This record gives sequence, structure tokens and C-alpha cells, in this order.
Amino acid sequence: AALYHLGIDDQAVRLADDLGHRPAVAIGLHQLEDPVGIAFAPDGRIFVNEQRGRIYVLVPDSNAVDARVDYTKQATPFLNIEDEVLGHWDRGLLGLAIDPDFATNSFFYIATNTATSRIEIRRYTLDRDSFEGTRA
Repeated sequence: AALYHLGIDDQAVRLADDLGHRPAVAIGLHQLEDPVGIAFAPDGRIFVNEQRGRIYVLVPDSNAVDARVDYTKQATPFLNIEDEVLGHWDRGLLGLAIDPDFATNSFFYIATNTATSRIEIRRYTLDRDSFEGTRA
């Protein structure tokens, strides 16, 4: 059985090892503010969204002993729509999904509460040159 260790603490990883399980993914989500969504791209990147309106990309850490379990957050958000999101209480950038055909169409989707409290599902396209998301 795989354990997704999402920054709770290292004790969870030690417990999994004691039980004979190796974590499938160990990410330091403690580096993020209120992470509420996660999506896995076919190329191994992990997209994590914060409630306040930012999406970060986590990439395998090249210095890790086991590249399957150690990821590093990129310093700049992949997408930042903080000024468009009502990011408090149970509102905000609430989820994201990678399109099943992401490898060819570069689409990803988000669910958000706008600053005017509207709920929106938005489609974005990944710009492979600038590595930024642009609204479709």
C-alpha cells in the first residue's frame, strides 16, 4: 500500500517504513500556505494549489537519494490569481485537475471562488516556453 506523506511530519514516513511500506510520494507541503489540491502530470511534475490563489509545481529533487519520494517546490508560482480569488474560510482556489490529454493539449482546470463570491471552473493552457498558465 502506498502512503502519500503530505508534509505532516517525518514521523509518518518512519511509521510507514516500520510497517514495511515505502511512501509513494513525500512532499514538504509545509513549504506551502493552506494547500488544498494536488494533481499529477504525466511527466512526473506535481501541481499543488493553495487556497489563496497560487499553484506551485513540485519537481523531483535531483539531490534526493530516492527521486520517487523527494520533491522540491519551484520558487515562483506556476499560476498566481490571488487578486481574483476570495481566499478565506471555505472559499478560494479549491481544486485543480490535469486534462487527460495534457501531454498534447496542455490544458488544466481550476475550481475557484472569485472575489465577488462566484464559483467558476476555468480552463488554462500551459505555455511550454514560459512555463506559465494562461487562461483559455
